[in-house]
Amino acid sequence: MGATYIPRKEQDLSAWALNFSTLIAASPARYGLASADALTIEGVCSAFITSLVAASDPATQTKPTVAAKDAAREAMLPVVRQYAQQIRINAGVSNEDKSALGLNLPNHSRSPVAAPSTSPTITLIGATPGEITARFADTNTPTRRAMPAGALGLLVFVAIDSNAVADPSKALFRAFITRQPFALAFESIDAGKVATVFGRWMNRKGELGPWSNAASMRIVA
Repeated sequence: MGATYIPRKEQDLSAWALNFSTLIAASPARYGLASADALTIEGVCSAFITSLVAASDPATQTKPTVAAKDAAREAMLPVVRQYAQQIRINAGVSNEDKSALGLNLPNHSRSPVAAPSTSPTITLIGATPGEITARFADTNTPTRRAMPAGALGLLVFVAIDSNAVADPSKALFRAFITRQPFALAFESIDAGKVATVFGRWMNRKGELGPWSNAASMRIVA
């Protein structure tokens, strides 16, 4: 995905970043994110916006403040691009909400791509305090690590309960994954509970394939 929606001029970029972080902070779940994601976005955006003010004011414009502004911008851009990509391709986020964030909507005018017809296989390979590591494969090629043709990535959903969960409708969207292995982080209050992970392939049109198996593991304190 190109990042042409991100303004090049720094004053415009500042306004874009403020809008992006403010809307997400107000309702992270609306964009398929968690509160921790909103704090991460707010932190890098605020650092850039604050440093830009200092570097633009003749009274405080010095080589160090300009260098700090440049560093804050370079730290912010990869973070907002990552989250913007995740939100942009999330079929659970409305086009209106994506546009309000200042994102380009997915282009559906390209050659047709069939909806994924196979399901992922999720394997949980390890647990450390507050984190579970997983891998994925496709049911048609279980010995390979590649996604099926036409799949843009894997949507991951997690249910947390005292026991394993069999119904994927009880799981909440957690992440969009394109590489593996991948890690899922958990809050300390969930230690001792069981996390059940489900997945679905998604193509570039936002169409989803069948649910994966249910993969469960206890969250380590």
